[in-house]
Amino acid sequence: MSDFKTLLAVGDMVQPGVVTIAATQTVKNGAITMSEKNSSSLLVIDGGGKLIGIVTESDIVRRAVGKGLDVSAATIGDIMSPDPVSINHDESIFEARNTMTAKKLGHLIVVKDGKPLGVLTSQTVLGA
Repeated sequence: MSDFKTLLAVGDMVQPGVVTIAATQTVKNGAITMSEKNSSSLLVIDGGGKLIGIVTESDIVRRAVGKGLDVSAATIGDIMSPDPVSINHDESIFEARNTMTAKKLGHLIVVKDGKPLGVLTSQTVLGA
């Protein structure tokens, strides 16, 4: 994936595959899915399969449990971050680091041809 433009492209670092969930699913189902898939985030899709948001472990803790929401009734759509930030697969890891630092992101979606390829975490990019 790397080319002359980049020394190390984000597409080379990301674990391929994404875990998705519908915005209409409950927060509880989202937490169960994260646990089963060993994932720290879920990409939220609409009925047509279009990416509309992201939910992270932190979102579940802060926006649901921490606010006293009933996780069996509240939906992923209630707590997701809409319009998630993404980076093209052939961008450098340095660009990913700069984006994540500047926007204070813990998760950055890597896309190829407009479709999610995987998710980079701050732990992977920043060593945090």
